[in-house]
Amino acid sequence: MDEDLLHRDRWFRDKGVKSLLIIPLIAKGEPIGVLNIGSLQRNRFGPRDIEVAEQYALQIAVALDNANLYEEMRSLFMDTVTSLSAAMDAKSPWTRNHSAGASTYALTIAREMGLDEAFVSELKLSVLLHDIGKIGIENTILNKPSRLSDEEIRIVRDHPLKGASILDPIKELKGILPIVRHHHEWWDGTGYPHGLSGNMIPLGARILCVADAFDAMITERPYRKGLTLEDAKQELIRFSGAQFDPMVVDAFIAVCIREENLEKRQA
Repeated sequence: MDEDLLHRDRWFRDKGVKSLLIIPLIAKGEPIGVLNIGSLQRNRFGPRDIEVAEQYALQIAVALDNANLYEEMRSLFMDTVTSLSAAMDAKSPWTRNHSAGASTYALTIAREMGLDEAFVSELKLSVLLHDIGKIGIENTILNKPSRLSDEEIRIVRDHPLKGASILDPIKELKGILPIVRHHHEWWDGTGYPHGLSGNMIPLGARILCVADAFDAMITERPYRKGLTLEDAKQELIRFSGAQFDPMVVDAFIAVCIREENLEKRQA
């Protein structure tokens, strides 16, 4: 396209473009975009320029199509994980939406701590799947309204290891296995399954421990009523340094205080 045909396009005209190549980006027989190559010289492009531009357009179209395919696959993968998580939580009326709630708190904490989005994305996956090991636990145990027996406690406490074992064959989930395996470890070393303590516990597991506990505390269970938000926060503070990583608790409380102050200003 030469200068005489560009006079109607203000953007090209304002940039001083006098010659323009317009090459469609075609992927799998469908147009997905356009490659524009401009020059400040009149009659700049010849047959060889057009040939090279078409080759570049083909490469760009393939790259864009692959990127779109990756995003579609990623979206399908996350939708599948979310559906699986919801199905697990639905095993008991007391845990419905638990993973989604814990995920909200965990991601809030991670971002407050300044962790990068790659970590946050991996953490989200681990939270949604952290209780997958409970999939084989009988509902009579999960919904029991009274104190669990020693054997029932042992069965429940096996779920982090079982969860990691279930996810282990899936190579895309290798990174979240330590979080799933250790989300019931305590800061002081009295948790399970391996009695890890302090910074020996993966950071994602320490964040999930706080988020998981907070969501559980504010949710009604067959053997107790849920705590108020304020009482649950006080429980986190009370067990900071024992069950919970103090740094993680501080980050969560900081978010709570900031949101409370914002609500007061808006009231």
